[in-house]
Amino acid sequence: MKRLTINQRRMIKLQMLAILLLLLFGSSQFADGQEAKRNKVTITSPKEGDNVGSRIVVKGTSTIHDNSHVWVLVHLKLLSNQWWPQPKPVVDEKGNWQALASIGEPEDIGFDFEIVAATFDQQAEAEILRYHDHGSKTGQWLPISFPKTTSNKAVVTVKRVK
Repeated sequence: MKRLTINQRRMIKLQMLAILLLLLFGSSQFADGQEAKRNKVTITSPKEGDNVGSRIVVKGTSTIHDNSHVWVLVHLKLLSNQWWPQPKPVVDEKGNWQALASIGEPEDIGFDFEIVAATFDQQAEAEILRYHDHGSKTGQWLPISFPKTTSNKAVVTVKRVK
């Protein structure tokens, strides 16, 4: 059996470390020494744990590097994957946005709601637009599953109080 030299053992350790780093952080961060450009969304208002009424203005920021669009979705926290897309946010040239959001029904007072903002590609946006079109035509605003995002999901939990 052939013994490895110290240099060969070091090389193997470095290769294993490189593989581990790639698995942990992804190869895109190391390709050119910088993290790959990814869309980013934040919610600045309301704040985590705020008490809110039935209609609120959700505000935030966005940095978008592709053709995606910001949308806000809301759901009763007790419901796993039933989301209600809100009207499309107004976004300024700096990426600041705001959207009107409806937080449940009168019988939902006292319950927690999650508000999520994210960016969505054209296919996901088309799904959200179909939701709004169907709801405005029929008056039925049935929830949808959360569409695939092109950014992080900014999440804030609020309590419906009035």
